[in-house]
Amino acid sequence: QRSLKESKTLAGIFSSIVQDCKNLHPAIDDFIIKSRKLENQLKATILAFSAFTESFEKIAYKACNTKGSSRDVGACLIKMCDKQKEVETQLSALSNFIAHRLVIDLKSRNEENKKKTKMLEKKHKKEFKQSRNKIRSKMGKITKLRE
Repeated sequence: QRSLKESKTLAGIFSSIVQDCKNLHPAIDDFIIKSRKLENQLKATILAFSAFTESFEKIAYKACNTKGSSRDVGACLIKMCDKQKEVETQLSALSNFIAHRLVIDLKSRNEENKKKTKMLEKKHKKEFKQSRNKIRSKMGKITKLRE
């Protein structure tokens, strides 16, 4: 009877762990959806930022090609444009990382873990039933021997 209790306790612990895994999957799916939304927003921001930088760059070059002190202002504006392009490059890198590395990898791993969790749960139920039946039959034999 002690073995039966212990096996039920272990089965309960296993079931609790499996349930925790199952509860994590929807949160990961939600994170993937939100990541895609962020990536789309970053792409839109990059397009607007790029248009802004191009327009700013035109002004900088026009100021640089004038006579007088405006040339110095134009040179400073060109330097600012170069820094803005670096920011744009970093935004593009972040967007690409989210799209191609984070979302794709996380989605495939989450799907793989869902399958593994189902498989483990099915296997555990089968093995638990077999173990429980073995324990019961042995307990029955012990009871018969005592009589």
